[in-house]
Amino acid sequence: MLLPPDHVHPAKLRELVESQYGPVHGPFEFQPLGEDSWAFRAGDYWVSVRRDLRGHHPEAYRAATALAASGLSAVLAPLKSGDGNILHAVNESPVIVFPYVEARQTHRDELSTEELERIIGLVRAVHESKVKVELPVEDFRLGFEAELRDTFDFLHHDEPCDSGYPQRLHRLLQPQREHLAQLWRENTALAEKCMRNGAAFVVTHGEPSAPNILRTSEGFLLADWGGAMLGPPERDWFQVRRTLGPPPGCRDEFMDFYATKWILSEVCEYATIFRETPADDEQMAAMWKKLMGYIPTA
Repeated sequence: MLLPPDHVHPAKLRELVESQYGPVHGPFEFQPLGEDSWAFRAGDYWVSVRRDLRGHHPEAYRAATALAASGLSAVLAPLKSGDGNILHAVNESPVIVFPYVEARQTHRDELSTEELERIIGLVRAVHESKVKVELPVEDFRLGFEAELRDTFDFLHHDEPCDSGYPQRLHRLLQPQREHLAQLWRENTALAEKCMRNGAAFVVTHGEPSAPNILRTSEGFLLADWGGAMLGPPERDWFQVRRTLGPPPGCRDEFMDFYATKWILSEVCEYATIFRETPADDEQMAAMWKKLMGYIPTA
């Protein structure tokens, strides 16, 4: 997030870190990054206050810890606290603490062919891992279907009278109703094909996209494991292709399923935010710009 949370005070987070992990040497500073969490730098620690709008799966972070313990050094896993826990709560918000590493996000235009192959190898190592972990299992359903129906219901009604994001949203998406409905139909048909495939599932990261692959002086790290799940390898390869470059040979029906799901998911998530959030700030402006990237005529 680009702006700090108003429901979690940094002093409470600092108290958690120092009581469970150790003293914080240096300032406790908010870091304006991402959209799924509020991030803070706390000396040797990186504190993530999760903002997972569609639920939070603690098992995903436990899986990351198990993968790192198995020898996959490229997995940036959360730290266990003094009481052995990974997940904490502050004001009912999930909080996870990571080691701080000097790194920056990866960008497609900076990658050499060799570096892309190295990243592909890291993701493949996760898929080939023999670690036994309890994780959600891909069922090829849209976990946001209720929100999607609410979005279509919003578009079936007249344009909101008051100006602001709800009115702008209605004007942006109203001409796209049939396009979005067609994507939904295509996704449903692709889901049926994928379910009939019967291929074995593997541990998947969920979103090994450029922002979640950190470049360090020693190589690359796979960060943000909140979406880990047992599923087909294409669940990860789609994100690699979307943000980095062509992955190894993939099955078309799976890649197309995740492509249509991604567009519907992003449009639906932003639409929900703009329908329900009255704020008009830097964060909302950045989200609006991203939403427009998924609209063909925007």
